[in-house]
Amino acid sequence: NRTDPQKRRLAYVRLNKQINSGFIKSAVVTASVQNTIEGRESRKNGSDILRKEKDEVRTLGFSAEAIFSGEKIWSGTAGIDVYNDFIHSSRTDLDLVSDIETVKRGLYPEGSSMTSMAFFTIHSFDLQRWNITAGGRYNFFSIKVKDNELGNVRLTPAALVGNLAVMRKLDSKSNLFISVNSGFRAPNIDDLGTLGIVDFRYEIPNYSLRPESSIQYQAGYKFLGSKLRGDFFIYRNELYNLITRIRIEDQTLEGYPLYIKENSERAYIQGVETAWDYRLTTAATVYGSLAYAYGQNISKNEPVRRIPPLFGRLAAEYRKDKWFLCLEWLAAGKQTRLAQGDKDDNRIPEGGTPGWNVVNINSGITWGFISFDLSLQNMFNADYRYHGSGINSYGRSLFLTVSANF
Repeated sequence: NRTDPQKRRLAYVRLNKQINSGFIKSAVVTASVQNTIEGRESRKNGSDILRKEKDEVRTLGFSAEAIFSGEKIWSGTAGIDVYNDFIHSSRTDLDLVSDIETVKRGLYPEGSSMTSMAFFTIHSFDLQRWNITAGGRYNFFSIKVKDNELGNVRLTPAALVGNLAVMRKLDSKSNLFISVNSGFRAPNIDDLGTLGIVDFRYEIPNYSLRPESSIQYQAGYKFLGSKLRGDFFIYRNELYNLITRIRIEDQTLEGYPLYIKENSERAYIQGVETAWDYRLTTAATVYGSLAYAYGQNISKNEPVRRIPPLFGRLAAEYRKDKWFLCLEWLAAGKQTRLAQGDKDDNRIPEGGTPGWNVVNINSGITWGFISFDLSLQNMFNADYRYHGSGINSYGRSLFLTVSANF
């Protein structure tokens, strides 16, 4: 297997205008164009067929946003954004013996497109002991899939989502907050039209997918003192019509297990996160954070795929004038709570991803307009990977970065 080329180009122009006329304070308009290209070559062991694939996505974007405020209590924004993706996807199979090329369908349906248009607004009210934030977004999609083998499909999903957050100021240093957010994700062309080998599986299209939606609840506490700062919060995210890959039992294609994406109806992800830092002196600070997530697919009565394990970070940093030194410890617990899709995934070791500990040292100094950063990563040369990534991270490595700011 080889990926070549892999390119991304982006160009944009932005106009930022200060208005200060009544409650309209400023406006921002952005237009962009970007292009991504990925080529792949693959050949199975013992085969004379070399498969060549190329996918290209051209994206045009436009957004406009106005910023409002009135007196000292109210502020807000409102705007619109539009994006259009256009797909080129191709595949040829080269017989290395006869030197004959056969043109076949690419990974995605050639000439497919996806247009997204959204109108949004969000407003914040800062009262004496309370802060209230509320907003909404209406999103409309037009998805056109052109498939010579399976037919043409046009989907037009749309949704109105919103958020509400309330913060109660306990004193000058701390506050409590709660929030409710609704979410929406339309199936994209990758979800709808993938046909071919993807990682460890062979995927076939499903043009009857429905949009995903979610409601997230969150509550927490924040503290901001002269030396101690931090937050603690819990959350639960209810997921509806979750799009997941489902294995078609006892069926294979070209030697690979056969998969199709389906709406798995109901699932949830819940967890807790906290992060704190304490300033020992004007130059020395200690940092610590911890995160834990738990996901369950209710409809299938199994875990949600690729849920990360318990993860923590502890660091000590010393900054003096123009130089600094930081010692960092990263740790992850083992993840053995796996969905069937995790067990079938060759990126996840049999039985789950082992836990790991990594120690890094980073130092730097600024001299005039030049900055030097020296970093020793994975000091004890641990062999580890982030759960679900499929790629083991750096062994013991030394990085030197030099930057100039004029």
